[in-house]
Amino acid sequence: PGDPAMTLTDQSLVMLDTQGRLVEFRRVPPQRDPAQQPATPPRWEAVFRAAGLDQTSFTPVDAEWVPRDFGDTRAAWEGPSPGSPDVRLRVEAAAYRGRVISVNLVGPWARPRAQQPLPRSSVDRALRTFALTFWWTVLAAAMLLARHNLRSNRADRRSAARLAAVCLIGQVAAWALGGHHRSPSPEEVNSFFRVFGNILFQAAILWVLYVALEPFGRRFWPDGLLGWTRLFAGHVRDPRIGREILIGAALGGALMLVDLFRGLAPYIIGVPPGPPSLGEAVRALAGPGTLALVWADQLFSSVQFALLIAMMFVGLRLVVRRTWIAVVVGLVVLTIAVMNNARPGDVLWIYAVGQLLAIGVITLAIFRFGLLVTTVAMFVDNIPSAVPIVLHGPGWAAMPANLSIALVLAIVSFGFYAARAGQPLFGDFSQE
Repeated sequence: PGDPAMTLTDQSLVMLDTQGRLVEFRRVPPQRDPAQQPATPPRWEAVFRAAGLDQTSFTPVDAEWVPRDFGDTRAAWEGPSPGSPDVRLRVEAAAYRGRVISVNLVGPWARPRAQQPLPRSSVDRALRTFALTFWWTVLAAAMLLARHNLRSNRADRRSAARLAAVCLIGQVAAWALGGHHRSPSPEEVNSFFRVFGNILFQAAILWVLYVALEPFGRRFWPDGLLGWTRLFAGHVRDPRIGREILIGAALGGALMLVDLFRGLAPYIIGVPPGPPSLGEAVRALAGPGTLALVWADQLFSSVQFALLIAMMFVGLRLVVRRTWIAVVVGLVVLTIAVMNNARPGDVLWIYAVGQLLAIGVITLAIFRFGLLVTTVAMFVDNIPSAVPIVLHGPGWAAMPANLSIALVLAIVSFGFYAARAGQPLFGDFSQE
């Protein structure tokens, strides 16, 4: 809505719901108007037609919501919401010299966000403080352990460098495809350095986390890094890698079921659901370039989160000395830390149960199967969860979801191909 900014006369913004009905409209009025001709009455009936509302069911009321641009006429109506007659809907409109410049459909849940900041309870503030303290503690511990491993010459520098390079190249390529570019100019150069600086910082975080984690991972879970090290050693078609990709995809399916539980549980127990948590990366609908950006972001976040969680368990294992205690403490602490991501309207105990189940699956992946399985599981879950799934929409709206599902299927297919260890696809019929 803000790109480009609404600053020029007659620029218009139209927002529709999923059935094509008008939800919000804005048109910039002229900056200078001699007003030599008399204004015509606004055509309010066109507003109701565009919004799919029956004007005869609405009653005129006093206008309460001020339009963003100047208007010489304001009007408002109240009536039943389509599909939910018990919900009262408010239509706020404004016009300038007979031309409609603003329309807003306001539900009873709306609040004036520009003058009423979202209130945060003491619990929210405590969770935010705990989460920030927790993640910074993990990063600080990772930097100390990385320094120790480098000085003792126990770090796997080659794999760490390759991991950082993959992240760097992938993010830069995605930005080249989907970033907001200008014609060759100093602005484009400045934009590149701003983006590249952020990407370098992200790659450095991954490098530090891996250098800190790898020696202790080999010590505590000898098989946990085997598939990962083979992958970054260049043995891409190793059967071990294929097996771990398949296991990771299966656990990613389990994480999808957890996401489904978190979304459907409020309906099952009869409480109002919170804001939707799936399909938030709406920018993926803008085209293949932005879809590539979403994929790159999800890949980086999956690798980073897997390394952070593994780093947390390594730190707990060094402190408590027993694996089962580290698992229990890690589950509790990590669940509390991610509760900070809950949004206003979420049912907290349902959100907490869903996060505990998801973290349980990730913990199982780390301790039972290793780092590569954990990363694949989160990536397989994040891609379909982030991109909007439009089942019955037009081709342009459904294509990002279809490509994302195809990407997941391609990853699984490659895992199956590599796990066969060179055996025939459908068995050896020559022996029959």
